[in-house]
Amino acid sequence: MDLGLKGKTVIVTGGSKGIGSGICTAFAEEGANVVVNYRSDAAGAEAFAQSLMEKGASAVLAVRGDVSREEDAHSVFEAALNRFGAVDVLVNNAGMVQEATVEIKDMTLEYYETMVRNNTSSMFLMCREMVRHVLARGYGGAHIINVLSKASISSTSPGQTHYVTSKAGGMGFTKSLAAEVTKYGIHVNGILPGFVKNQFQEAEEKRDPEAYAKRMEVVNRRSPIGRIAMPIDMGYMCAMLASEKSAFCIGAMVDLTGGRLL
Repeated sequence: MDLGLKGKTVIVTGGSKGIGSGICTAFAEEGANVVVNYRSDAAGAEAFAQSLMEKGASAVLAVRGDVSREEDAHSVFEAALNRFGAVDVLVNNAGMVQEATVEIKDMTLEYYETMVRNNTSSMFLMCREMVRHVLARGYGGAHIINVLSKASISSTSPGQTHYVTSKAGGMGFTKSLAAEVTKYGIHVNGILPGFVKNQFQEAEEKRDPEAYAKRMEVVNRRSPIGRIAMPIDMGYMCAMLASEKSAFCIGAMVDLTGGRLL
């Protein structure tokens, strides 16, 4: 299906790895101009950006920036505008996860606020840039997709209160923003990933394939679909939500957990 995204410009924050790489790939396959935002590993991000041209992207730009910081969020957006003139789609994927749990009795305010800044404030800063841009250019036809989490609507393992808070806050932000800016021609929706294979699982698999296989067997049994998601699974839904074929999808939270919320 042609989603009508050829030549459109999309910014994907945290786009060079994990879920972000799948999102960038899906938009590249649709022929979009893809702006790959990254925070570190410039060489890896540039190499990934170049690989997107082979997948069909019209053009690609890799831009360094920590979008949880106001000045970086602005500079990332400005870089996209300087190169392409307009931004049609914003996918807020950048965020922070933690491998180890921290119970609230041991959690510092600084650590709590770091999680919220990376997962929720970054979303606010980039959405503000997008809304201001659309109003300045004088026409709509824009889309924002926020990458949230199963944790947005369900608690997760103990010791993750700061993470769950940040993701639940992101869901509330997404719905409220949709209600506020649809009148400007900006469609806002969110996706709720569950277990998605990323660079951390890949490293784990290389270290101990047998242990990884056993853990995945347990994880897969918990999902009706019988497997974990790949980044491209998230990407295809983001591309659909960014198309006019999803015009009546406003403030939706799309369950991409493979049935784990059932």
